[in-house]
Amino acid sequence: MGRIALKNEAQLYALRTNGYETVHNVLQFFSFFHFIYNFDRIVIEFCLIRLD
Repeated sequence: MGRIALKNEAQLYALRTNGYETVHNVLQFFSFFHFIYNFDRIVIEFCLIRLD
């Protein structure tokens, strides 16, 4: 009985950490796109200022 509980506990821990990892990866993915979007905007604004 104790071994089954321990196994379930290990599986729950694995699922939980996997969930955290997935959320972390998704957040990194979106922060990367946010950075690229802002970078493009800054470059475009800089070019427009230089054209004036």
